[in-house]
Amino acid sequence: MTTLPYQSAWFAGLALALLLKPLSAAAQNAAVEVVLPEVTQMGQVIELTGTFTPRRIASLSPRISGLVSNVLVDAGDRVETGQVLVELDRELTALAEQQAQAVLKERDAALAEAERLRSEGARLAKQSHLPETEVQARVAAVALAGASRDRAAAELAMAQERLARHTVVAPFAGAIVRKLTEAGEWVETGTAVVELVGADAMWLDVRVPQERWPQLSAAAKIEARADALPTQPLAARLHARVPLHDASTRTFLARMTILDPPQFLAPGMSARIRFELPSEGTVLRLPRDALIRYPDGTTTVWILDTQGDAVRARERQVQIGRASGDQIEILSGVQATDRVITRGNEVLAEGEVVRVAEPVGG
Repeated sequence: MTTLPYQSAWFAGLALALLLKPLSAAAQNAAVEVVLPEVTQMGQVIELTGTFTPRRIASLSPRISGLVSNVLVDAGDRVETGQVLVELDRELTALAEQQAQAVLKERDAALAEAERLRSEGARLAKQSHLPETEVQARVAAVALAGASRDRAAAELAMAQERLARHTVVAPFAGAIVRKLTEAGEWVETGTAVVELVGADAMWLDVRVPQERWPQLSAAAKIEARADALPTQPLAARLHARVPLHDASTRTFLARMTILDPPQFLAPGMSARIRFELPSEGTVLRLPRDALIRYPDGTTTVWILDTQGDAVRARERQVQIGRASGDQIEILSGVQATDRVITRGNEVLAEGEVVRVAEPVGG
């Protein structure tokens, strides 16, 4: 079918007339939903990541240089306080200890003989059968024998200590995480031979950004979840705030205690920590749907203006604060009595007449 030029013009005019035909008042007014800002107490929420660290960890080394004769543990072994972990060859030291014991026995016998002679001299002096000088000489001999005996005892104690230093023992109960030597190796004093991690509770260490550091306190409610056990919440308590900062990241260390930790936690595991800080007063909150965000960073809301004979929409710029779920803290720009549009606010124009589709909510 061919359309004549005058017919095309007629259709175009009809379409324009339909577009310009006035709509009813109800059809012109955009339907919107509104709420009143929620007045509530809103504690700040901080979410960070942390690491489980052992309360005690030690790289153990011998207190004397020597040849490793026996390694009695391996990685993964659990040990008790005082348990022998590594032994050094101690044959020569053991012989020196035996020699010191023999010398001490010799000094004990010499002291006993000197004391016998002193007692005998005192008895003879009373009977005038021994000169006073001899009595004094025997008293001095006892003192010399006693000093010699004490020196021998000290040398034996030193030999026994040197012998004891040929073993590396566990200073606390825990688990061996690394074995760093084998039998036949020569080790020097200060050379780590095993690494021991304490069996008691672990710390949960968190690096806190400097802007959050002043807000953190013992009053904060803390919940942690280990990434290895994401469905199991862990109750935590702030143990210490370490004021020394990491200059490269501008963070500070917060150290927490895990209350009743599960069995499968291990040092080095990561965790997510949620700090709920106590509220410092009441705040206004609005749903996220009420906010209009612009590319330049401006945030606005639309409120109802009931002045006059029509309900109109007015746009207001607001400052927003913290988020809690679907609710956003409003720092400025609205009052508690303002009715804020949450639906139908995407294409409104300033001063546009609107109608409320839902009752005003609180």
